[in-house]
Amino acid sequence: MIDIFIILVALVCGLISRSLGLPALVGYLAAGFLLHDTATGSGPVLTALANTGITLLLFTIGLKLNVRELLQVRIWGTTLAHMVIMQLLFTALLVSAAAVIPSIALSTQGALILAFGLTFSSTVLVIQTVQYRGESASRHAALAIGILIVQDLAAITFLVASTGEVPQWSALFLLLLWPLRGVVTWLLGRCGHGELFTLAGFALAIGAYHLFDLVGIKGDLGALIAGVLLAGTQKAKE
Repeated sequence: MIDIFIILVALVCGLISRSLGLPALVGYLAAGFLLHDTATGSGPVLTALANTGITLLLFTIGLKLNVRELLQVRIWGTTLAHMVIMQLLFTALLVSAAAVIPSIALSTQGALILAFGLTFSSTVLVIQTVQYRGESASRHAALAIGILIVQDLAAITFLVASTGEVPQWSALFLLLLWPLRGVVTWLLGRCGHGELFTLAGFALAIGAYHLFDLVGIKGDLGALIAGVLLAGTQKAKE
């Protein structure tokens, strides 16, 4: 029952947000903050759906990833400059706040990690906003998404490193995924354009997640790489 209640609250907040001329995603975020303040925890079904949603999100980000564009200085240079400036600014603010207000009890390491998190923007919110405004094909939208993807790559790298887990030696076999790119593209072509094609996309994202997790690498990174392997193909656009 708790899952249904949470979904209904998100629906109502989404409708209110839409009526105010804002993307529904803003309402979903407001619903999450509201339910968190009331100590409402999600049930097993919603937790599973949320985890699957993150995996599919990273997979779709990988599908849009253009490595050549990311290598341009205006993309990675802008991203790194922004992250460094924000890291220094937020670290200084947090350390100063902890010094003035001892009850915060925030260590220097904690301030650095929190500041690092505050340097990121919301990829989902930006994509939803440009789609809502019909600007997905614009140049500024492509530039913004490119910058956000570089941020996501930095975040994923940090999360993978922060787990403290050393990948197994069998992770080297993951390098064989690149030669299989043509085989996967051919299989997607055989799936057509209907529900079988959709099911194949789910299988790729979730299968890559479990494959990477099996060899000691964060599964979400596997979903992202699975999307990257297909980026630039016609099936990736579909």
